[in-house]
Amino acid sequence: MQLVRTPTYIDPQEAKKCLDFSLIIPAYKDAPHIVANSMILAGYFHASALQVEFIFVEDASPDTTLEEVKKAVEGVQSAGITARFIAHRHNQGRGAAVRSGIAVAKGTCVGFIDIDLEHEYQPLLTAIEKICSGKLDVVVGQRHSINPLTKPLRWVLSYGYRFLLRVVMPLPVGDTEAGFKIFRREKILSVLEKAQNPGWFWDTEIVHRSHQSGLRVGGIPIGFTQNPNKASTVFAVKDSLEYLKTLILYLWKIKHESK
Repeated sequence: MQLVRTPTYIDPQEAKKCLDFSLIIPAYKDAPHIVANSMILAGYFHASALQVEFIFVEDASPDTTLEEVKKAVEGVQSAGITARFIAHRHNQGRGAAVRSGIAVAKGTCVGFIDIDLEHEYQPLLTAIEKICSGKLDVVVGQRHSINPLTKPLRWVLSYGYRFLLRVVMPLPVGDTEAGFKIFRREKILSVLEKAQNPGWFWDTEIVHRSHQSGLRVGGIPIGFTQNPNKASTVFAVKDSLEYLKTLILYLWKIKHESK
């Protein structure tokens, strides 16, 4: 499969329809790269026509991530972009971190990306344009792995989960787990009340709940490059078994909700 690289330009007329964009950056054990990668994103958005705010949500990391988040906020502000942070007192999980950010966001569009930038960030403006132009309410990154053999077990388990989802939960997108999602804020707020999982399964739940609520959900292709030197916060086998258990419980829950 050939990677489709999307443009980094957004039509100014479409930008006017979208007053601004709130980028949520959940942070957990991201101390080594959060400052540098935040500046990459700041430069990317500085060149666009959008009014943007960065909201960092530090999820009680056991390392120096909070201190680095504060530095990242200062750096992004120095680039002329509004930035602030939220610090969780206790670790709650990625889903809870994104929810905290969306709750205080001011943008017409809100979204998040994993700050390790293993996900290709260049399609962000294309995703925002699809929201601002009224084509979609939720845009989900659809990953194409650039170097799948770097961490082959993680790659196999990821594709296995996607296959399982297609069987038990038909959705408009095949990949629900990418750390790359954009929402129309006014539409997603009511869905947030239903998507309560605080951890990684939140990604699947928010996509399913959005589709279930009648929101227009679609995907765009993004490259995914695994960093072999990065210590992942995902434990492949353990987390996959927990995912399977959570998925079964969720299917049972939604089945009884429909009765």
